[in-house]
Amino acid sequence: MLAVHLVKTYCLPSLLHSSETWHLNNTDAKSIDVTWNNAFRKIFNGYWHESTKPLQLYCKCLRASMLIFLRKIMFWRKMFHHSNVLLHNLAPEVIYLILLKMYALN
Repeated sequence: MLAVHLVKTYCLPSLLHSSETWHLNNTDAKSIDVTWNNAFRKIFNGYWHESTKPLQLYCKCLRASMLIFLRKIMFWRKMFHHSNVLLHNLAPEVIYLILLKMYALN
């Protein structure tokens, strides 16, 4: 569990750095998920053809693509409370679009 904690603390922020500004398509989201899954396979010495979902569930981790969507939503929630009127009015619409895309990819 120490290795998982270290990966979540140091590697994941590097992987997701400035992900709030990314425009993800299905291929990009899948390659980021593969990178995150490979970290779990390396830590737990898993076979490359096995699913990492049970390991991530046990470690209370989400898929990397879901974390990107959550980071985008948190960013725009902060913009909702911004003093700029344009950002304040734009934030709910962008959050709605992010949620639609998130559900479409799943």
